[in-house]
Amino acid sequence: MKKPFYKKGWFIITVIMVYVIVVIPYMASDLEDTANQDEAEALTQAEELGISEDMLIAIQTAYKEVGIDEVEDLVKVDGEDAYRITYNNYYITAYITDGGIVDSVKSGERVFWRDGSVIIQVDDVLVSDSEYSAITTTSKEVVTAKLKYPSTAEFPGTWWNEDQWDIIKLRTNYDVRSWVESQNSFGAIIRTNFRVTYKWDGSSETDPVVTNIFIG
Repeated sequence: MKKPFYKKGWFIITVIMVYVIVVIPYMASDLEDTANQDEAEALTQAEELGISEDMLIAIQTAYKEVGIDEVEDLVKVDGEDAYRITYNNYYITAYITDGGIVDSVKSGERVFWRDGSVIIQVDDVLVSDSEYSAITTTSKEVVTAKLKYPSTAEFPGTWWNEDQWDIIKLRTNYDVRSWVESQNSFGAIIRTNFRVTYKWDGSSETDPVVTNIFIG
């Protein structure tokens, strides 16, 4: 029985030669084109921000070290030597020193990066929209189940009253505080503060696990 043509030596050698002569140079050229395009885009972005390309790279590096890879929407903060992006609906800002180096990366008073070192990853402390939705929904359920008249429970709105929900996250620990209005034994509607703590990996594949609940 004859060998199939694709197993013959001449065919294998031909394939290898085509790969070496055509495919590898094409791949190299494609990689070079991508690198050149990235460099051109970085230079354009730096010019639009009024900073050097080296400064832009330093800012991007600081962001990447705290877990933010995409920084295309970087903008200059008015009146400050600082540059900001929006990440999961939070403002994350890189501050520059008078000497022209990146001093820190912060969101409000929360410091993620300072003096060349990572303090904490952004996703370890910032609550995403999906986490916020899951954790507030679960809190309503577990608190309602503890009330004397659960059908009368009224909570602050989760999206239009976000300031009424205090959620602190530290990696897999969540601390939720808010209030509920419900009927008491005398028929009066009263407002009661509550606090619920959880263990959760933040994944949509798992549910938050209540570790403690306090109402009153």
